[in-house]
Amino acid sequence: MPEVAPKDRRRSPRTQVDRPITLIVDSERSQIANSVFAVDLSQVGARIRSSVDLQLGQLVTVIPDEGTGAAVPSQVVWIGQKGSRRTGEAGLAFLHPLTPGR
Repeated sequence: MPEVAPKDRRRSPRTQVDRPITLIVDSERSQIANSVFAVDLSQVGARIRSSVDLQLGQLVTVIPDEGTGAAVPSQVVWIGQKGSRRTGEAGLAFLHPLTPGR
């Protein structure tokens, strides 16, 4: 019998969005700002869609483009497998969970 996944295994509720955010990626020479799209957000992380070549475990900074300007240090915790429906997506864990209203 196939294993049934728990209804919601996430640590925090997610809100579906489709809005641009800025992702700062450290490179060997400098920090590079990239415009990506947030697919969903929670207090502890985000799922993004982008063409940026990210690496598992890589440290990045998320900057919401909606006027807050608050930089959120984050880490890449999963990358969509090429050829799957998650191609071009990645999961980010915020290193400091957000508080409501931030």
